[in-house]
Amino acid sequence: MRIVLVLRLILALAVALTTSHAAIGRAQAQGAVTVEICADGATTTITLDSRGQPVRQAFACPDCVLGGLALAASPPLATPAPRRRAARLSRPRPGPAPASRRPPRPRSRAPPALA
Repeated sequence: MRIVLVLRLILALAVALTTSHAAIGRAQAQGAVTVEICADGATTTITLDSRGQPVRQAFACPDCVLGGLALAASPPLATPAPRRRAARLSRPRPGPAPASRRPPRPRSRAPPALA
């Protein structure tokens, strides 16, 4: 009985902490827009506030935090070993081009009949 009470308390605390974290993250990012600028062959990403001024602080996306925690808690995926070695493919030998056919003619159509 006491264990159930402790588990309920821990669950309630976890819900309260995660919802407050999400609310803080949304409040901080309100009005912030991330812009990607491509110039001089390079890509630069900047974050602008609601007044259009660059913001130095990057905001944590509250929607992605729990997904990142789930990813960190999951075991690493095992990569299966290849079953056999790759085979070298041969190139087709150049030869005469296949005989061409006439291109299809467009099918013309009359305008729609007025009802």
